[in-house]
Amino acid sequence: MTSRGDSRWNRIALGLWLAAGLSTFPARAQQSPIPAPAADVSPELTEVERKVHEARSRLAEWQSKAAEYLSSGQDAQARTRAIEEDIARLEQRKAITIPGDASAAELSAELLEADQDLTAARREAIELDVEADRRAERRKRIPELLSIAKQRLKALGDAPSPPSGDSAMAEGLRELASLRRTAGQTEIAAYQNELATYDVRGALLSKRRDRATLRIAYYQALTGKLREAQQQLERLEVERDNEATRRLLAELMGLPDAFKRTLQELYQRNEALASVLTSEGGVHEQIEDVSGKLRRAEVRVAELEAELTRLAARVQAVGLADSVGVLLRRHRAEAPDIGMYRRFIRMRQEQIGDVQLQQIRLREQRQALGDIDTLIDEAMATIDVPVAPEEQADLESRLRQLFETQRKYMDALIEDYETYFQKLVDFDARQQELIARTKDLLDFIDERILWIPSGRVVQAELFTDGRDATAWLFGAKYWAQLGRGFRDAATRLWPVNFIALLLAFLFVPFARRVRSRIRGLAERAKKPGCVRFAPTSEAIALTMVLAIWLPALLAYVAWRLGLSPVATQFTRSVAHGLLVAAGFWATLRMSRQLLRPGGIAEAHCGWSDKAAHALWRDLRWLTIVTVPAVFVIFVFEMRGEDLWRESLGRLAFSIAMMAVGVFNYLALQSGGPLAEVLRGRTRRRPWAWRTVQLSSLVIPLALVAAALRGFYWTALQFGARLHLNLAFVFLLVVVLQLAARWSMIAQRRAALEDEDLDENPVRPEPTIEVSRLMLGTGLLLAVFGSSAIWGDLAPATRILHQVELWTVTQTVTVSGIDPSGIERFSTEDRLVAITLADLLRSFLIGLFTLALIRALPGMLEATLFRRLGRGVRYAYSTIVRYAVVLAGLAVAFDAIGIGWSSIQWLVAAVGLGLGFGLQEIFANFVSGLIILFERPIRVGDMVTVGEVNGTVSKIRIRATWITAFDRKELIVPNKEFVTGRLINWTLSDAVLRISIPVGVAYGSDTDRVTEVLYEVARGSRRVLRDPPPQVLFLSFGDSSLSFELRAFIRNAEQLFLIRHELHMGIDKAFREAGIEIAFPQRDLHLRSMPDDWRPPPGRPE
Repeated sequence: MTSRGDSRWNRIALGLWLAAGLSTFPARAQQSPIPAPAADVSPELTEVERKVHEARSRLAEWQSKAAEYLSSGQDAQARTRAIEEDIARLEQRKAITIPGDASAAELSAELLEADQDLTAARREAIELDVEADRRAERRKRIPELLSIAKQRLKALGDAPSPPSGDSAMAEGLRELASLRRTAGQTEIAAYQNELATYDVRGALLSKRRDRATLRIAYYQALTGKLREAQQQLERLEVERDNEATRRLLAELMGLPDAFKRTLQELYQRNEALASVLTSEGGVHEQIEDVSGKLRRAEVRVAELEAELTRLAARVQAVGLADSVGVLLRRHRAEAPDIGMYRRFIRMRQEQIGDVQLQQIRLREQRQALGDIDTLIDEAMATIDVPVAPEEQADLESRLRQLFETQRKYMDALIEDYETYFQKLVDFDARQQELIARTKDLLDFIDERILWIPSGRVVQAELFTDGRDATAWLFGAKYWAQLGRGFRDAATRLWPVNFIALLLAFLFVPFARRVRSRIRGLAERAKKPGCVRFAPTSEAIALTMVLAIWLPALLAYVAWRLGLSPVATQFTRSVAHGLLVAAGFWATLRMSRQLLRPGGIAEAHCGWSDKAAHALWRDLRWLTIVTVPAVFVIFVFEMRGEDLWRESLGRLAFSIAMMAVGVFNYLALQSGGPLAEVLRGRTRRRPWAWRTVQLSSLVIPLALVAAALRGFYWTALQFGARLHLNLAFVFLLVVVLQLAARWSMIAQRRAALEDEDLDENPVRPEPTIEVSRLMLGTGLLLAVFGSSAIWGDLAPATRILHQVELWTVTQTVTVSGIDPSGIERFSTEDRLVAITLADLLRSFLIGLFTLALIRALPGMLEATLFRRLGRGVRYAYSTIVRYAVVLAGLAVAFDAIGIGWSSIQWLVAAVGLGLGFGLQEIFANFVSGLIILFERPIRVGDMVTVGEVNGTVSKIRIRATWITAFDRKELIVPNKEFVTGRLINWTLSDAVLRISIPVGVAYGSDTDRVTEVLYEVARGSRRVLRDPPPQVLFLSFGDSSLSFELRAFIRNAEQLFLIRHELHMGIDKAFREAGIEIAFPQRDLHLRSMPDDWRPPPGRPE
């Protein structure tokens, strides 16, 4: 034995001696217990007694642990010999024999036992793997724990002696100190014993793992031979029955044809049932197939559980280190495909339904075989010749044999289909469990993987790795492999490849015509008289074709290259990089083609020519820089070499992100193209635009910094989704503006078709405005689309649950099952921790509520409320907005533990105080609600409140906006509309009567005056025919004959215009008819004048 082994066994012997000496301590301690406390024992002494009890328990635990490690070392050799004997026996699995005289029941029992042993062996192997992983982590922790235990023991030795006051207290403290020192010594001995026996226990664990592996192989071989013997026995039995039936048919050839046909049908039926039982592809083989799949699923479930346990232990031991990040990414890449299993489950549901239908049919057929005597009588009735009694009895016996054989086969089939059905159901449940375990594993990984560095911070060694990666990427022999892959991909399915290549060549000259056609469509779309959407639709289709043909060709080549059987790892990596780069290029090329001169954005969406051309130009150099970078990134992602991925891949990602940052700066700077396109909105919300500008620069630089700090994989995930999100939002903006163009064209067409009231019709100007419906729909689509893009990173936020902010008491509903089996519900108060994740969820709910109140009212006005009047639509939309705000606030506050039960008394107190202090504001608020529900006024109504006249433009919580006829906006408190006098000119009927007083000179023909006024009223297109206008002779005035023209108009908006038209018409008609419009006249009569009065000089008398 080596010196190392001697020292190890010396330490073991020392540990045994120490454990034996310490094991007597508890007995001595129990023999001299602490004196029984008196009735007035102090709380301090009670606390000391409790600590003494805990110290004794801890000492006993460490003594047990130390003895366990020592016994494992001592028993290791004996256990190893026993395991080696088991291994020698298990290695003889080729000599397994099955007794030839075993019955079917015995074989079934042995097969069931072997299956159970096989499942236990597989589970034992998985548990041993988990134990091996725990041992590796434990070995790194033992020295640290041993050092801590020694420091703790030293601190206990340096502690001062207890005070000599109360004797019971002093004795208790001395015993507590002694127990703690002894427990510390035992703990150190346990660690030392664990270290001393580590290698021995490791060797024993390795032997146990070998035995578990051999057990799996042994029981697999045993179950295989048992199934083979069982199937052979069934086949032999079926063959014997078939042979007996054939002999019977041969013996009965002389019987009548009808009876022979009956026998032949019975024989064929039995043979078909036997074929279903034992033939290739029969029910036995299907059961065997499902059983194998079920066993593999059970093994995979156990492996996933063990894998999750190992990962959790590794993360707990090591923390969020880069080595754990590599492990998590590898496990995530190797995780089962949940979508595939779900497809299998959907397919299996149909299979289970077919099996159940087959079971029903078999049971119905089996019921028909219940009365064999009747069946025999029916068969014998087909014999129309006399038969001797002895021969008749023999025939009935043979028929009974056939029917009983058929019934036996039917029972066996029913039993096998029941087994098959149970296996399918168990397999379905196991795959459901497999999906659940896979989701648990993926959730565990996704929760942590983004927060773990994928590599080291950029160091000098990475340049060496980058040089190796460059040599691999541009190596001559690897490109020769790529060339062979291209040749193989080109020769396989060459007709399809030839057609694809021919289409690509033919499209080159066709692309020029497409560009010319797009420019021609742009000229047509720019014309103010364009009233068709067809040019825009055609331009969209041609733009899509022009944008995707080159990326599609590249993707096809990459796809064919990756499927080549001769493709090497380099070839597959290049194919994967080309495929991803093609998709990325397609998004940039689509955006660029939309922005091309004379393209969709410029000619059809109303973008500035300068802005669209600047973005088109910048996207060209961005494509040149980023597409090759994406290719390099995903070549090394497919290659899987971490050092190469973290060197050259990280460099390519940093270059791409810096190019994106430069592009964002050029596009969003003051005077940039995007700033010019969105200039209206940027002036209204300058803070939002500054936030967008800052974010567009900070986010790419932050991703570069994260990649350089070692979080390259995390930055790559964020960068990829950020690109998809921006591309989605850009396309959504274009779609909204195209929808706005469609709406504009529809308005143009409606304006041309409607009868214009004016003599000289004027076509509407070509303006593109995004309506509230479009804006709301786009906002919701943006929210849902962004959620879908970023949704798979949502599990990473669960780590925020570990950051607790505060705790609240919440009432939760708890369900339980009483002894009678009835589910009962009860409520109980629980202390719930509010975490940073809850705060984030509350913030996101608030943002979603904000988006909803911006989008939902407009959508409702344009869909559900579109048949209502303008004011009614506004009232309902406002009510919906208030309801959404209240619901959103309630859900957001509930997410952080602030429910109604928590604030109801505060709300009541605050409401009472505000009711006295702010009663006017509350009165206006309640009046606003009354206005919205009762609708005495609506948006668009013409009203008079006091001396205020105008049109209602907005109804808010506190006040209502009225736009006067001189375009001034008047803000009137809501209370004035409820408590004051209100005239609503358009509440129930928009038709309004106007009165035009007219005075004519005395002596005028009154009939002619009446006729002329009627003609003027009927000649105006804005005066309604029903009710008809009226002309009234009202009175004889001082200076005129007073007439009044009363006419009805459609609405109050035309009031002043119609007054003007009627006044002009009356004046012109009276001039033409010679009717004098009277004016006030007075005659001055001078009765006397002074004698010396003379007229002023220079004026006639």
